[in-house]
Amino acid sequence: RGGAGNDELKAGNWWTYGRTYEGGTGNDTLTGA
Repeated sequence: RGGAGNDELKAGNWWTYGRTYEGGTGNDTLTGA
């Protein structure tokens, strides 16, 4: 996805978002990591 700002992702489902934390601008928060 790579959206600007904060992207809250739930651990175990982050791949559904297209690995946001690898190309997103801003803070990518993964919960339950």
